[in-house]
Amino acid sequence: MKGHPIDNSHGQVLEHWLVIYEQHPMGPSQVMWFKGQGFTIHHKNGVRSDNWLDNLELRAPGHHGKGWTIDEMREVIRRYDGLSQEVD
Repeated sequence: MKGHPIDNSHGQVLEHWLVIYEQHPMGPSQVMWFKGQGFTIHHKNGVRSDNWLDNLELRAPGHHGKGWTIDEMREVIRRYDGLSQEVD
């Protein structure tokens, strides 16, 4: 699939990225943004061949093993945003 928007440096499209790209509710353009930022995909059940959408989760760069999910990042942003408004 060389030339696909989410191919890697070897011209390959990994199945888990293809599933996220094609099926994630946020849409392909957002998936591309996250991929461009260095996000990885975590297999929740630990089975790397299980590429059902419900088993896949985007993880922030450098936090794959620690479980830093998008929802966790949103919570941190909400928490700090609330603090910054309290300080003003």
